[in-house]
Amino acid sequence: MPITDVPSAANLDDSRRLVVIQRNPRSGSGHGAKELITLVRCLRQRGFRVRMFADRRRMDSFLASDETWRQIRCIVAAGGDGTVGDVLNRQPHHPIAVLPLGTENLLARYLQIHRDGTSVALMIERGLIKEFDTGIVTACRSPAGESNSSVPVPHWDHGDSHRFLLMASAGIDSAVVNLLHQNRTGHITHFSYVQPVLKALFGTQLSKLTVLDEAGRPLASGSHVIFTNIPEYGFRLKFAPDADPGDGMLNLTVFHKGSRWESMKHMLRLRWGQQHPTGTVSHFHGQHFYLTAANSETRLQCDGDPSLRCPVRVSVAAGSIKLLVPENRSPQ
Repeated sequence: MPITDVPSAANLDDSRRLVVIQRNPRSGSGHGAKELITLVRCLRQRGFRVRMFADRRRMDSFLASDETWRQIRCIVAAGGDGTVGDVLNRQPHHPIAVLPLGTENLLARYLQIHRDGTSVALMIERGLIKEFDTGIVTACRSPAGESNSSVPVPHWDHGDSHRFLLMASAGIDSAVVNLLHQNRTGHITHFSYVQPVLKALFGTQLSKLTVLDEAGRPLASGSHVIFTNIPEYGFRLKFAPDADPGDGMLNLTVFHKGSRWESMKHMLRLRWGQQHPTGTVSHFHGQHFYLTAANSETRLQCDGDPSLRCPVRVSVAAGSIKLLVPENRSPQ
């Protein structure tokens, strides 16, 4: 569905002239640094005040002022999808614009936002916003602190939460993400994934995962579970071609096979857009799910960053984030 057809389209209040930029220092070098400078220059030429931060705590402190809240037009996430997710989790109440500077820029690709400071400045000036759904992963435990307690799952205690815009998953890709970030020291490239992928495929024992509905009834079990909000993920893997971030629902895919060889074939089929054999994958559509794992150390990933450990509740918050979008664009 073209993003221009989303009914929640609106324009920002033009009296708000403060633009705050959250810069990922790992992404702001080379061509990225040039585009950041261009963005700031173009915004100032258009009469905007600009504040840029590399330190997240300093930015959050700056945004804590009531006066700032009344003036802010948007927050620019200048980096990859991880930077967008970080801003989303810390400052979900402000409109967010994206300057794609990271290795993976899936949201920007979906919205057709280019790595170009001039066009992003123009997008901010025009101020066209759309409301998109976000997913929320919430840690949950039985009152006894055990995942196999006799207390029904819907009555488990809820703890920390992590919001996502693109997708959340547990399985082979979450193992890759967590391995990648364990030893991360600098900028991530596509080559950075080679060792974590090999280690996840050949050195990690995948846990059995079980998805339950809102009432706690089992839906499906498998080795890879993906909650999706957009049609495509990293390396152009098409987990859910029909996913729509404005329909108030999450798309859920459960891959049932558990062997390393089957997991490898599973990823290759996704990469090349091939159909899975009958009975190997189940698809669901809903607003609330629970996810448990046989191994309590199983951790999810959200939008390419490590997230919470199972068991968790995964739900959708309809229309909960405002994103600036280009005019007359359709998602890829």
